[in-house]
Amino acid sequence: MTLLEKIQRGRTPKPPRLLLYGTEGIGKSTFGSKAPKPIFVQTEDGLDEIDCDRFPLAATFDEVVQALQDLQAEKHDYQT
Repeated sequence: MTLLEKIQRGRTPKPPRLLLYGTEGIGKSTFGSKAPKPIFVQTEDGLDEIDCDRFPLAATFDEVVQALQDLQAEKHDYQT
């Protein structure tokens, strides 16, 4: 097969990337909790009133990295 026969056409579907910014209490986490099967990596308090799955509060950058590595390495049902 030649390289010309491998040419791809069209768009490659990718999930959307979002950045939410706002003052405390405006609803950023509530908005995020409505995404498909979300999991939160907590870096501050404030999720107590939201019905969502979350890691324990991360006190260090290494704890955040560990949570993300676990999500990448282990099988789970979370999508967001």
